[in-house]
Amino acid sequence: MEPEPIVDLVDSVYTSTIEGSVELSWTAVSDDALTEAASKYWLKYSKYNVSASDLGKMSSESDFIDTGFTYYQTWTPLTPKSLEKKFVAGLPPGDTLIFSLKAGDESSPVRWGILGNEPGYCIFELLLDFNPDIRGNHWLPLFLLFVTLFGMCK
Repeated sequence: MEPEPIVDLVDSVYTSTIEGSVELSWTAVSDDALTEAASKYWLKYSKYNVSASDLGKMSSESDFIDTGFTYYQTWTPLTPKSLEKKFVAGLPPGDTLIFSLKAGDESSPVRWGILGNEPGYCIFELLLDFNPDIRGNHWLPLFLLFVTLFGMCK
């Protein structure tokens, strides 16, 4: 039996002082029994896409497998119902990213849990300086601020 879905993935990007990084947190899920921890995690991210109908979210199992970028890590899941917090670095700075996370079991091949109810979470990497980009545009930080305030990506 595969692990439960992860349904409460959140970020604390606004407390991070390192550009291109984020701290993600979620509640650890169980595997075959309520007290058995999952064995591994599969973290993927995609770029926010305003022209896509789902805004770039990995909103289905096939989207999760076929799109986005895998963030390679060796995290060991905690016991079920524990709060997990992981620092993710090396991300493209200045991008708006959407994360999805699955838990896997110990079997071979690995059985992965299904995506949770809200399979993605947007990470806004706002740059604190409003210097123009190489084309002289000033709109990017303001656009990301608009997205953050008006919840265009949740």
